[in-house]
Amino acid sequence: MVQVVADNAEVRILIQQIADMVVGGGGYLHPEARLVERAGALSIEAPSTLAPREILVRVPLSLLLPVDWYDLKLDGDQIDIGVPNDRATKEQLTLMETMAALFNATGGVSQHRTRSLLDVRKNKPELFALFAGVDEAGLHSWPDDVLSDFLGTRTLAVAPEQLQTEGDGTIDVLMPVIDFLNHEPRAGSYSLVEGSLASVRGHPAPSDDECFLCYGRYDARALLVKFAYEHTDLPFLFSCPLTFDLKSDAKLIIARGGTPMFGEQIPPHFSDVGWIMPEIGRSNELGITRLSYLPILQQDGQSTMRRILDLAVQVSLENLSESERTKLVRRLEREIVERNLDCLGKLQSSLADSSSDFVSNEMKAAMTRVTENQIDILMQSSAEFRESGSVGTIS
Repeated sequence: MVQVVADNAEVRILIQQIADMVVGGGGYLHPEARLVERAGALSIEAPSTLAPREILVRVPLSLLLPVDWYDLKLDGDQIDIGVPNDRATKEQLTLMETMAALFNATGGVSQHRTRSLLDVRKNKPELFALFAGVDEAGLHSWPDDVLSDFLGTRTLAVAPEQLQTEGDGTIDVLMPVIDFLNHEPRAGSYSLVEGSLASVRGHPAPSDDECFLCYGRYDARALLVKFAYEHTDLPFLFSCPLTFDLKSDAKLIIARGGTPMFGEQIPPHFSDVGWIMPEIGRSNELGITRLSYLPILQQDGQSTMRRILDLAVQVSLENLSESERTKLVRRLEREIVERNLDCLGKLQSSLADSSSDFVSNEMKAAMTRVTENQIDILMQSSAEFRESGSVGTIS
C-alpha cells in the first residue's frame, strides 16, 4: 500500500481513496512512493535512490477524467458536480467525485483565485497582454471564469481516440495522482505505457525526495500565466515575436508559437534542434524562415541561439559566404537581445506604474520578480554579445 502523508485527516482519506481506485482499476503506484499534502499543496515523494527512468505512477486511460463530462460548477469556492454525461462510467464518476472533494478540502479554487492572473486579464488586459506576450486577439483564448481557469492548470489535452470516444480536436482530462506532480523543467514528461498514462521518477537533484514532472516548454512568464506558478530559477526565456527583413527576398520571423505559416515544412537539418523549438519552417515561394519559441539561454550563453540563427540564415540566404553569415548572425543576436530588453523594460515600467486594486500585492510582486529575472538573463546575454564585438543594426 502506498504511503499517504497529510496534515488533514479528511484529505488523507481522500488521497488514499484515489490511490486505491487507480491501483484497483489497473494502474500502478511505486511501492516506495509517498503521496503528500502539506498546507493544501499536493506532491509525490520517493527515495532519491530510485532509478531515474523507473515508473513512479501509471494511470489507465480509462481512468482519465474528461472535465466536460461532469457538468462541474462552483458553489462559492467549492466544486459541485451537476448531471454527468452518460459517457462517464460509474468508476469514472466516483473518481471525479473524490477528486472534486480533494480539491475542495485542500482549498484548490480559493488558492488559485489568489495566485492566478485572472483578475489581471479581466481588469488590466493591456498589462496582461504585455506580460503574456500576446496581442488583443490572443486575450480571448483564456477562460474568463475561475473554475475553468483552475481546471486549465490541472488538465492534459488528449486525442478522443485515446479515450475510445468520438470528438473533434482534443479533450481536456484530469489525471488522478499524476496531477500531484509539480513542474520542474529538468524532469521527465508524460508517456503512454501499455494503454496507460505514466510518469517516471524525476528528481532535479540527487538529494531531493520530491518527484516532479515537466509540464512542457514554458519560461517563467508562461508558467505564471498558464499555471499560476512562480519559478524564477529557469535558465532561459522565450523571445517576443520579431520580424527581421534580411534583404528584399528573405525575412526571419521569430514567433511565440502557433501554427506554421504559409505551409512551411521543417527542413531535415533542423530536426536535431526540435527539442528547443516545436516549429522551424521555411516557405520557398516567399523566402521566409520562421523560428518558433526562440529561447535566449542563460546556462550556455549565446551558443544555442547562435546555432539556431545560423541554421535559419543558411536556409533563408543560401548564397552567403561563411564570414558574411557569421557577421549577420552576430548582428541578429544583438538585435534580438536589445528588442527583448526593450519589451521587458516596458513591462517593468507598466508593473511599477499600475495600481494594485485589480490584483493582490503578492501577485503583483510575483509578476515583478519574474520580469526582473528575465531582464537579468537578457542583461547577461547582452554583456556577452558586447564582449564578442557584436554591434550594429539589421539592414
